[in-house]
Amino acid sequence: MSALPVPKDIDAKRKAYAFERSLGIPPAEACRRAGGKVDNGHATKWERAPAVQKWIAYYRSLGQTEEILAAKRARIEEELQIVGFASMDDFVTLAPAGDRMLPVLDLSSIGKLPDGERRAALAAVKTVRYTENGPTFELHGKLEALAQLRDMHGFKAVTKIAPTNAAGDGPAEMIVTDSDRVKALEQLLARHGAQASAA
Repeated sequence: MSALPVPKDIDAKRKAYAFERSLGIPPAEACRRAGGKVDNGHATKWERAPAVQKWIAYYRSLGQTEEILAAKRARIEEELQIVGFASMDDFVTLAPAGDRMLPVLDLSSIGKLPDGERRAALAAVKTVRYTENGPTFELHGKLEALAQLRDMHGFKAVTKIAPTNAAGDGPAEMIVTDSDRVKALEQLLARHGAQASAA
């Protein structure tokens, strides 16, 4: 599919919204990222605007350009960082219980954060359940997120090395001749004979 013609220009926020939507970001989050206010209905209004839809279609028609891939990678990395660097300390207060300290779910500090920071902190939460002992919650897998970040940045240690040819552009070719086989057999027999005589 070839790129569509560049649409008529629109204001920066709506254009930013269109770009985020073209990356697959849902309307409400795309609106926040573009500087709009979801509570004021910007996401709904922008999503319904034909001019915005033309820009979304245009960005999507560009395909996987370096800019698009870099933007997608940045969004994925951002989400993984939220999970990978989340701390239980953001959600729990230690309360004295006799001679011990017990963790108590406390979201008061998160509730005081600005909207964007609060949403980022809560994005690390996988589930919240209510039990007879009160609410409990589970964070997304921290180690899994860090492992994915490690792989994205190429920090993973090499686990397998495949020999390549002299040019380095293909697998190594091993040519074994009959004389190579004869020499290998002679060496094997000589070693076997030396071991037998030593015994």
